[in-house]
Amino acid sequence: MFGIIRKADIALLIFLAGAGILSWLVPACIYASADAGEKSVRITASGEVYGTWSLSEDNTIHVEQYDDYGKGMPPLHENVVVIHNGTVHMESADCKNQVCVHTGEISKAGESIICLPNKVVVEITGSTEEEGYDAISR
Repeated sequence: MFGIIRKADIALLIFLAGAGILSWLVPACIYASADAGEKSVRITASGEVYGTWSLSEDNTIHVEQYDDYGKGMPPLHENVVVIHNGTVHMESADCKNQVCVHTGEISKAGESIICLPNKVVVEITGSTEEEGYDAISR
């Protein structure tokens, strides 16, 4: 009774093997087809997206935040973000501690520069496949 293999058993085995292969291939194909080469810089000010720029194009962005009365008054906070040669850094900020300015340049997806007093976040978005190691531990 245990030694008999029926056509239904073979069909079930083929079905399960095919389902296993598909469950591995479909997500791999979906993620591989996404645009993996383009990284961008997303700037968020006071919790709202200020804008998104390509990391491959040099640019200088002045992040100006105004009070509720509008642009007739001088800005409450101002940060200057510079994109140059595939890196981004905070050129200047009007906060006291200047931690964001001293952070330096970032270039890898997932890295960020944060100006906490002015509520400005500069982050790199895009693919992390070719980035290499983030950290090594034992």
